[in-house]
Amino acid sequence: MRVLGVAAAALALLAALAPSGAFIQATPPAAAAPQEPSGGRFQGLKGRFMSKVNRLAGGAFRRPASLQDTLEESARRYIGFGDAMASAPVSLMERTFLIHGWRWHSRSVARDANRLQAAAKEEERAWKKGADQADLVASFERLEQGYDFLWNFSFTQLRAIEMDLYFPWLRKNLPRSVHPQLDAFERERREIETVGRKLGDEIGNGAKRANGRGDAGAALARVSSLASDLERRVLELTTTQEACFVPLVSAYVSAAEQRRFNFKVISSLGILKSRVFLVSFAETIKGDKGEEALYRENIPKVAQALVPRWRKQLYEPKTQCLEPRGV
Repeated sequence: MRVLGVAAAALALLAALAPSGAFIQATPPAAAAPQEPSGGRFQGLKGRFMSKVNRLAGGAFRRPASLQDTLEESARRYIGFGDAMASAPVSLMERTFLIHGWRWHSRSVARDANRLQAAAKEEERAWKKGADQADLVASFERLEQGYDFLWNFSFTQLRAIEMDLYFPWLRKNLPRSVHPQLDAFERERREIETVGRKLGDEIGNGAKRANGRGDAGAALARVSSLASDLERRVLELTTTQEACFVPLVSAYVSAAEQRRFNFKVISSLGILKSRVFLVSFAETIKGDKGEEALYRENIPKVAQALVPRWRKQLYEPKTQCLEPRGV
């Protein structure tokens, strides 16, 4: 199932939760211009999807203005889907969403896919300028290191958290009517895995298969294209999942239970990985004032103070290969 299936599933979820045809609505604040995945096909699809949802909601629905919506903005936009959400166990005044680590982790995967694509393009430009076979081997070694962090370290951990902790927790706490949509998201996640594995195969075999200058350039171009496809798919799925999970979790799961879940996730990661991911999250949301405010509110101050040290000692050695080299 491609993004069409995910969007259709999300639409079905909203339809099921809005039998009265009206949302509990608060006027959203002005927001920055949207930052969305590129691609005309997806933009057209998203526009049709949101148009259908808006008609269903009697014009009251407001989609996020950007991927960097703050918690408060998201809560105001999505608070309540008709009678079903109004009668959810958490009162309207107490609804909040605290599972930000999952949001930031998902976005960090997309960010690193974008950085890997940029690295591949850099190496392709260097190759076109006359790099030799040894340079080509070094290029793919750089891409292998970047892929190792993006996929084997970050995405694999995100996948494990979702499958072992997050989705079972959602199934336990959210209405059964949501379960088919969780299945749809899982099918899309498997398609993302397929693209990710193809990307790894292309990088792993690139230097070996490149027997000529044309072959090498084409191999690097394929890596760039697959990384771009991976980024787009992750952003599409993340955007759709956030639109569903932020209002649902806030309405059906208490703040105390959300905090207990966050602690369980941190415990599953261990100290070393948690430190690396805290740096990665900080890098991902850098410059977004709303998300940075959430980071300051939700991450212990002691950990925030140590992020610069962890960036230098733990994060940069793993991700230096993804930094631009100005080729």
